[in-house]
Amino acid sequence: MPIEISCSNCQAILRVADEHAGKSARCPQCSTVIPIPLTPLQESQSAGTDWQDQPAQQNPTSGNNPYSTLAQGAGQAAMPGMAARGTAAHRGPTILVLGIVGLVCCFFAAIPAIIMANEDLRKMDQGFMNPDGRSLTSAGKIIGIVALILNALGILINILFMFVGLVANQPGF
Repeated sequence: MPIEISCSNCQAILRVADEHAGKSARCPQCSTVIPIPLTPLQESQSAGTDWQDQPAQQNPTSGNNPYSTLAQGAGQAAMPGMAARGTAAHRGPTILVLGIVGLVCCFFAAIPAIIMANEDLRKMDQGFMNPDGRSLTSAGKIIGIVALILNALGILINILFMFVGLVANQPGF
């Protein structure tokens, strides 16, 4: 179960995995050093104490900042209002462009559009990716699927015409 903490400076809701309990880290919003309580219960009990009196058990500038990926390890959707904070950036425009390119000229571009869209939509549902790009991602996926279907129909029609042409050129037809 993730540990949720409110930043004492900017009041941002931060979520970290249990493995970071008892350490300190910097808030990604305001760079304030915040101690991570051992349990969520300890946070509510020690809310009246001054956190600056507590010794930091981890150097917050060491590059191992658990707040840098807030939703990772959470295992559940991000809280409301955390859309842009602590989640990976979406790839909606890239997926949409790949879907359109797959529809217009090169249907091979539709395949990565569909694969990327499925992965991104799954991450958005789990709260690991910014859900602001859901509409672009879904549109790119749909256009990619349409591109594959139309190109498959085109290939089948070409095969049909080739077969009809071969049969029509046979003597006695």
